[in-house]
Amino acid sequence: MRKAAPGCIPSRATATTTRRPLTLGRAAIDDLIFQHLPVERALAQDRVRLLIADDVGLGKTLEAGLITSELALRGRADRILVVTTRAMLTQFQKEFWTRFSIPLSRLDSAAIRRMRNRIPAHYNVFDQFDRSIVSIDTLKRDNQIRDALKHSYWDLVIIDEAHNAG
Repeated sequence: MRKAAPGCIPSRATATTTRRPLTLGRAAIDDLIFQHLPVERALAQDRVRLLIADDVGLGKTLEAGLITSELALRGRADRILVVTTRAMLTQFQKEFWTRFSIPLSRLDSAAIRRMRNRIPAHYNVFDQFDRSIVSIDTLKRDNQIRDALKHSYWDLVIIDEAHNAG
């Protein structure tokens, strides 16, 4: 097996055990040193659990994207769920796609209704997409959707604007 050149990102088929971040400096963002800390903390944990509570405008979404990108590269985040407010769905989805090349399937109420009409009744709509984004408002309103979400497995769950989850 040929060894990758120093500084190269290994392919998805190559398992990496290094705790050194591999994606920093490669996203379509201004690379700010303080945004590296959450990525480094995430990599130091076997099971990632972080609360990012920076001030407004310091890049919490970008930090979440860096962590997600890093974990996906390492094969630790194949199934990703983002929960955010209805007002942030489009912006979050756009940021993850344009800055990190991470597509998120938007599962709002209308999309979930359409999916339910297309799949067998016993299928879970959340199992149809590996990378999804859903509104906390949708989850609060619909017990059936909340129940379906509870019965779906995720490698990484990001709760944006967590103070609105209650």
